[in-house]
Amino acid sequence: MKKTKKQKKQPKMSRDPEAMNRVFKTVVTSFIGLFLAFCIIIVSSPREDLQKRGFIPCTETMIAELHDCEGIVWCTVKAILKNAACDFKVIKKGFGGWLRGEQETPWANYLFAAEKEDDFEEILRQFYDENPDIAGEMRRLKELHEELENAIRKIEAKE
Repeated sequence: MKKTKKQKKQPKMSRDPEAMNRVFKTVVTSFIGLFLAFCIIIVSSPREDLQKRGFIPCTETMIAELHDCEGIVWCTVKAILKNAACDFKVIKKGFGGWLRGEQETPWANYLFAAEKEDDFEEILRQFYDENPDIAGEMRRLKELHEELENAIRKIEAKE
């Protein structure tokens, strides 16, 4: 069978729909995998830090913008997308810092041991250690209060 001038050559990809299907599946699966990795990184990073490192500034900005949106859908979507872009920049900055040798790992700027304020339970434990008999102190304070009230009444009665 001879090809005539009227017949055009078809591109190779259109000849094999299975190959095109595999390429599409690979691209979509890769995109979804990267998105899930992005989400896992963000969720696993610390959200409290005294130095406000990592994704914390992005989150605080998003919270302020969401508060200003007052429930407007497009404003909310815009704030969330801006937060995602900010988070991506943090990841990009970490990877770039790692390539330049500024940090040991690509994730060092967003996966770290957070510096927090003193633990509330520890402060409470110290308080109870310093004040073991709080009920007794309250009784003494009530007694002192009653004595003061009586003293004030006596002074007022003399006048």
